[in-house]
Amino acid sequence: MNRGTIAPVGAFAANSMVLFAAAMGGGAAADCTLPTNGQLDDSAGKFPKAVNFASTCAYNAATGKYIMTLSQAVKHLLHATGIVVDSGASPTAALVVVVTAIVPASKKIYFNVYTPAGTLTDLGTSDMVILKIDGADTSSIGSTT
Repeated sequence: MNRGTIAPVGAFAANSMVLFAAAMGGGAAADCTLPTNGQLDDSAGKFPKAVNFASTCAYNAATGKYIMTLSQAVKHLLHATGIVVDSGASPTAALVVVVTAIVPASKKIYFNVYTPAGTLTDLGTSDMVILKIDGADTSSIGSTT
């Protein structure tokens, strides 16, 4: 299929989109909470509600493992990466997010949080995790895949 500049859709990935999902850590072995609405401010736990596609972020029964559920369905969730912005030093600075599974049908993204040394750790209450999610909706160009 030709998706170059001469193609009818005029792009390499038809109807591509970038979504964001943000949540505040809940502390050891606890679910996350959604940040309050406002300009990004990790120290005050704020993230713009209009661009936050997180519905919930649940602790997944083991240290450092979480499930982010999106508020809206996207036909194709293609890729996700994440960062932790930290307003303090709890539990540590420079945490690393590793996405382990993406399940479009249930709107869930599974991820782990590691210390710089590679040890799984829970998000602290001052930690905000932000996922960047690449998606696409190909239905408008007649494709079902």
